Amino acid sequence: MHMVKIRFYGKSELEQLYYPCLSPSTARRNFNAELRACRQLWATLRRQGYAYNKRGFTPRQVKTIFTFLGEP
Repeated sequence: MHMVKIRFYGKSELEQLYYPCLSPSTARRNFNAELRACRQLWATLRRQGYAYNKRGFTPRQVKTIFTFLGEP
């Protein structure tokens, strides 16, 4: 069972879940770097419609992120 609910998350909301002790801008940089570092994750998110200009992550994308990175 998931401890963190799979639902739509705004980008900064999910970034802060993964990096709660960092400033929002640092959390964003670290999170984006982590997404891009895992090529399979990045490719899957792109196929699922992820783009920089989107405001957040769909439940499907969140589930994908949790699968590759683990839950925050």
